[in-house]
Amino acid sequence: MNAIEQLMDEHQTILRVLASLEALVSDDTHAAEPVETLREATRFLRDFADRFHHAKEEDLLFPAMEAAGIPARQGPTEMMRHEHEQGRMLVQRLTAITEADDPDFDRAAFAEPAMDFVQLLRAHIGKEDHILYPMASRVVPAEALARLDEACVQADAANFEAEMPVRWRAWASELAGRLGVDREHFEAAPACH
Repeated sequence: MNAIEQLMDEHQTILRVLASLEALVSDDTHAAEPVETLREATRFLRDFADRFHHAKEEDLLFPAMEAAGIPARQGPTEMMRHEHEQGRMLVQRLTAITEADDPDFDRAAFAEPAMDFVQLLRAHIGKEDHILYPMASRVVPAEALARLDEACVQADAANFEAEMPVRWRAWASELAGRLGVDREHFEAAPACH
């Protein structure tokens, strides 16, 4: 699997958690789900979606695209970085809510930023899967793509224990299965063309 295919595969895990998060905050049948599940979902968003996935885009893919001629300022990579930052701010809000030492956890206070994050990231993934990644495949020279493949493998090995992504993928599948939202393929929000 090359780096772009790997990033798209990681999107499937993220979309699985977004479907679960949406079910947790919008479906009353899941109101009894423990707060720890919401904490764990927030950790996933921080650790897998951002530190593991977005870091490879920002540190490796986007610079490769910019080196191949995609404008760094006012271009698609700048927009993606901006959306990553918006997501980080929402995850900070979710973290503050889930980590507060409050025996009366306010699910409604969690639901608003959670749904904002779900909508943001679904649209973001749609843009990447349907526009940005195909663009990268077209403009980044084959040799640079091969280096990108190796750089992603090295970054994962240097920054994360090998079982971390495996553990998060298993958790995402278990959660989605338990909530009844799992499927083989998740489609992101359609990208604007």
